[in-house]
Amino acid sequence: MSEKVVLERDDLARTLRRIAHEIAEKNPDPAGMAVVGIHTRGAVLARRLHRLHGELTEADVPIGDLDISFYRDDVGAKSPAAQPVVHASHIDFDLADRTVVLVDDVLFTGRTVRAAIGALFDYGRPQRVQLAVLCDRGHRELPIRPDYVGKNLPTGRDERIPPQRTHANGVTGIGTVTVAVADVGRVRGWYAQVLRQPGADVTREDVGSAGARFVIGPHTFDFVAPATPASPLTAWLAARGPSPYAATLTGAADRGALDPARTHGARLAYA
Repeated sequence: MSEKVVLERDDLARTLRRIAHEIAEKNPDPAGMAVVGIHTRGAVLARRLHRLHGELTEADVPIGDLDISFYRDDVGAKSPAAQPVVHASHIDFDLADRTVVLVDDVLFTGRTVRAAIGALFDYGRPQRVQLAVLCDRGHRELPIRPDYVGKNLPTGRDERIPPQRTHANGVTGIGTVTVAVADVGRVRGWYAQVLRQPGADVTREDVGSAGARFVIGPHTFDFVAPATPASPLTAWLAARGPSPYAATLTGAADRGALDPARTHGARLAYA
């Protein structure tokens, strides 16, 4: 099956910046809005849009993430092996009288958005809900239309849009996110508890590092540390200090403090 690139890295950055501008223009009072991403890739995009919106408006609007697994209308029709991975939702603010910008990567039939609205209203009653998507591929089955669209993408109904190839600040690789950490063993130990797997050893000669690889749904995560002082990651870590992910890991008193959903955006942003 042949593939085509929908958005290059620079195109993606420009598209997200444009959407952030449109959100700021349509919502002149940032004090009355919030951003909520739909797991999984919508939550990642939401964090990027939140950062860009903050740079434009100098406002720190609330941000949350939402899991819709049990709100899907097909959840009862799937076999146990085909059920989606369930993530934690985080809506730690009052939705009343707010405009909530709901973020997802691809809009298709509209059923995911319908489920997300149902999940959102279990947390409160926002004043309005706006929808921002990276790609709109058509084939709607429900009367749902986005307020902000990165790219209209005509597709066949049976075509598939693969996960993003580049995350956050340009991590390279086919569906792989590389995360620089100071202590691979600590990461491996925690993920072994959560995922019931020890992870595979991985050597990344491209960045002179080694560590552990975990496959989580459609994503591959390489948690790596510098193998030698000459590794490019040595200077990177020295210049930036521990990433929010590493700091959370080090300070976690229990597993609940290191929730994958809560640290997901930080991991990607600082990879």
